[in-house]
Amino acid sequence: MWTKKERFEAVLNHELADRPPVSAWRHFTEKEHSGADLFVETMLKWQNTYDWDYVKLQPRASYYEEAWGGQFDYNDYEGVLPKVVKDPISGVADLEKITVLPGDQGVFAEQIEVIQKMKAGLNEDIPMFQTMMCPTSVLQKLCAVNPIGRPDDDPDARAAGADPQDPAEHHRYDGRLF
Repeated sequence: MWTKKERFEAVLNHELADRPPVSAWRHFTEKEHSGADLFVETMLKWQNTYDWDYVKLQPRASYYEEAWGGQFDYNDYEGVLPKVVKDPISGVADLEKITVLPGDQGVFAEQIEVIQKMKAGLNEDIPMFQTMMCPTSVLQKLCAVNPIGRPDDDPDARAAGADPQDPAEHHRYDGRLF
């Protein structure tokens, strides 16, 4: 019988395993902004219920913006994104606000706590990964441009004649920013 770790390591090493490692993840929007303990409890319950081969930590979708001063209404979500109350970046001059932040303070300290508590709560055989956000997606979200979604989801893009089948349209610049 293969362990979860052996299965995962075999795949990473381009070797055959008894089966592919299986996992799933999601945002727990109702519990992801209430501190580390509730989030960890929810993630461990998800893992224990479905016995995934690995855990991918899925922090709240707004935590990078929070680090640079974004404020949100956690009672009002559109998909996985809470309603923005205050954008960190509202114009070109605000780009200077994007500076190196200490990785052990604020929301980053909370993520470190989550990782430590998840590690303590998981069987050591279960691989765990932290979600890493794409830097350009973080920048878009800091500037109030939602990187999640496609032209076919955007009524303004459809009205302007965007072709949802054209891959170039999926990465177009949204000129409403500045």
